Amino acid sequence: MTTRIELPHDGWAELRDADEIPRTHAKALRKTMGRMANGTEVNPDGTVAAITTISDGEAMMVGLDDMKEALTFCAVSSWSYGPVDEVTIHSDVITDGVIDPIYDWAVEAGYMDTLVPDFGVNPDQDSPTEP
Repeated sequence: MTTRIELPHDGWAELRDADEIPRTHAKALRKTMGRMANGTEVNPDGTVAAITTISDGEAMMVGLDDMKEALTFCAVSSWSYGPVDEVTIHSDVITDGVIDPIYDWAVEAGYMDTLVPDFGVNPDQDSPTEP
C-alpha cells in the first residue's frame, strides 16, 4: 500500500508503508546512521575514513543530510521528479522543501521504529536484559 503526498513545484510522491521497504534501502539507512555514530565519513573513492578534517558541526550536518536522503530512498516508491535515484536526488529540482516533508512523513509513519533496532533494556522480568 502507498500514500500519496503533494510536494513543491507541483510535485508528488508515492510513499510505501514501513513494512514494504526494500532491504537494500534499509541497509543503506542503517549504514549511514552507523557512520554518524562512529564518526566516520565516506571518501569519494568509496573508502571510509575517520572524520578529522571536518568540524564536528559540519560532519553532523552532512550526516543528517545523508540520513534524510537514505530515508527518502526507503520511503519513496515513485515521484513526479523522475527516477528515484542518486542522480535525481542530487539534481537542482530536489530541494529541502521536497525532502523534508518526505522525511517528516516517514518518521511519523514509524519508519525509524521499523528500521532501527531497539537496544534498550527489555522490561520483561525473564529477559536477560531486564532492569
